[in-house]
Amino acid sequence: MRAVAVLARAPSGGGKTRLTAGLSPDDARALREALLLDTLAQASAAGMPVTVFYTPVTGLREMRALVGDDVRLEPQGDGDLGHRMAEAFAHLFADGARHVVLIGSDLPSVPPSRLADACAALEHGDDVVLGPAEDGGYYLVALPRPRPPLFDGIAWGTRDVLRQTLDAAHAAGWSVALVDPWFDVDVPADLSRVLAAGDAAPRTRAWLAAR
Repeated sequence: MRAVAVLARAPSGGGKTRLTAGLSPDDARALREALLLDTLAQASAAGMPVTVFYTPVTGLREMRALVGDDVRLEPQGDGDLGHRMAEAFAHLFADGARHVVLIGSDLPSVPPSRLADACAALEHGDDVVLGPAEDGGYYLVALPRPRPPLFDGIAWGTRDVLRQTLDAAHAAGWSVALVDPWFDVDVPADLSRVLAAGDAAPRTRAWLAAR
């Protein structure tokens, strides 16, 4: 079984501060909601079951009201981003998944084919699959089994994330495949790129049209 994990913060909990600077609290929350729902739509279009690992733990009611009853919700673990990512992988593999693709909640126009390509690379025997992002990180990571060392000692939020992750994989002797790059929505200019990325992201487009 293939599975998709989406790491997400409840929209009322803040986050994406560079993107939402200057917005009212209501506008910022509405944008975060649109990004999450569009990301879930793109992930679901890849034809794999999606689980949202959410934070904070008190956000369950908000998240359930937002995503509906058909999306599985699980709380994120504790610790830094790397630990929470490793926990999400471990959770889905313990549930019987053979291949797991993990993404964030700020990819409203990511092509579903990127997720399928990641799983195809795993089927071909690669140990780690990464989707490079332009900021020096990655927007996607896919694994065929838990690999906690991949997430240890990474300077999260810096331009060294992809390089350090590649170094960790190579040090462990794991083969790495790269799928085509894509972009996270981190700053206002990225919203223009969403508009240029085809017909995806209807909720984010509607938010922009109402501005």
